[in-house]
Amino acid sequence: MYILGIINSRRLGKSLGIDIVGSEKKRCNMNCIYCECGYGKLESELGIYADFDVAMNELKKALDENEIDVVTFSGFGEPTLNIEIGKYIEGIKKLTDKPVCVITNSTTLHKDIIFNALLKSDIVIPSIDSVNKDIFRKVNKPHFDINLNVLKDSLIKFSNAYEGKLFLEVLLVKGINDSKENLIELIEYVKLINPTELHINTVDRLPAEPLDNYNEEEIQVIYKMFQNNLSFTVKLF
Repeated sequence: MYILGIINSRRLGKSLGIDIVGSEKKRCNMNCIYCECGYGKLESELGIYADFDVAMNELKKALDENEIDVVTFSGFGEPTLNIEIGKYIEGIKKLTDKPVCVITNSTTLHKDIIFNALLKSDIVIPSIDSVNKDIFRKVNKPHFDINLNVLKDSLIKFSNAYEGKLFLEVLLVKGINDSKENLIELIEYVKLINPTELHINTVDRLPAEPLDNYNEEEIQVIYKMFQNNLSFTVKLF
């Protein structure tokens, strides 16, 4: 079962999800403290983690039976760990003219096969929660072979090459990656990305660890800090 069903997404509308890495267990190269999937064994190797023909047949059936706005790679892990994601994007585009969206933690964009694959999608939602190495490790708990500087550089390179909609996502965890210093560093980095939109998120669903959340006044102060210092659209989710 690769099709996740339809989610009424605040960002994307009626989103039909497809999972090409998880299914039975979380498969990811980070254990973010806010992840609703909880913690799992970290994996960083690209591989073939789904049956393409079965997935496309399931998708065709779902498309025939439902009205949707977008097909989104999401699910129980990091979709770009599937080395065939480009093949899936092409396959989806043969079945529907609806946009194809990839939600990613940005860690594999330095790999040419993933970089070039995601260029074929209509919407990419990459994430970065801190540009400080220590905070990054505290929030995202990455696999040991993930280098933050490589991630940052490859995300800038991708944003310069990408012609679709780029919605950069930052998730803030109260008391961990929301210091004024960290936010200023993030803002300066985000300027280099120059995304279509910046999406600021807070902990919404049950996280991997017990975490505090913001009250409305606190998050509005942070939101305005981003909004007042950036020239593109900033949205709070």
